Amino acid sequence: MRKLGLKVWSVNMDYFEDAVRLYEEGKCDYIEVYVIPDSYSYANKWKEIKAPYVIHAPHYKDGVNLALKEKREYNKKIAEESKRFADVLGSDKIIFHPGAHGNLEEIIKQLKSVNDGRALIENKPYLGIGGKILFHGAAYEDIEAIMKGSEAGFCLDFGHAVC
Repeated sequence: MRKLGLKVWSVNMDYFEDAVRLYEEGKCDYIEVYVIPDSYSYANKWKEIKAPYVIHAPHYKDGVNLALKEKREYNKKIAEESKRFADVLGSDKIIFHPGAHGNLEEIIKQLKSVNDGRALIENKPYLGIGGKILFHGAAYEDIEAIMKGSEAGFCLDFGHAVC
C-alpha cells in the first residue's frame, strides 16, 4: 500500500499550520521530520500534530558523516538528538545516510553504535552535486553489508536510486 509523506525540517515553523492542514485534509499519511542539529526544542511543537512520524537524521550537509572516524563524537551527538525526536514523536523509523569518502567498515561501526532498532540506512547516488562527493550506499553490496553489519533496516529513496 502506497503512503504519501510530507517532508519538513524540524525548524520549519513557518509551515507548521500548512502541515496541520495538509495532514487533517488527508493530503499526506505521515510527516517526515528532517532534524536540523540543535533543534530539539521544536519537537514538542511537532507533536501537536497527531500524525504518524518518520525521523530523518541530519546528514552530510549538516556535517554528519558516518564514513569518517574523526566524525564519531559529532555523529553520536546527532544520532542521540534524532533518537530523542523519534521518542517524542512516537516514530518507529530513523533514517540515516551512510556518508561520503571514508570507508564502509566505519559506517557499519557507527551505525551499529546507534543501537536502535528504528535505524534505517538510506541509499544514495554515487556522486554528489558537482560530481566531487563520492557517497557510500549506491551499490546494493554496500547497503547489504551495512544492513548485515549494523542490523539497520533499509529505506529506499527513489530519487537517489534514479540518480
